[in-house]
Amino acid sequence: MPKLMKMSEVRVAKSFRISPKTLETIESLKEKEGVSQAKIIDMAIELLEKRIMKS
Repeated sequence: MPKLMKMSEVRVAKSFRISPKTLETIESLKEKEGVSQAKIIDMAIELLEKRIMKS
């Protein structure tokens, strides 16, 4: 039987293009912070949401 997960814990594979500069920044953050590429993208989106909500 498949494991049931909360919606907030589910990851979906996506394909998208990013600029080389962005990729370099992500790689740098991965080394410095020790987090995955997906976590960095999640954090960036959360910051954007907060910034937009403030406006």
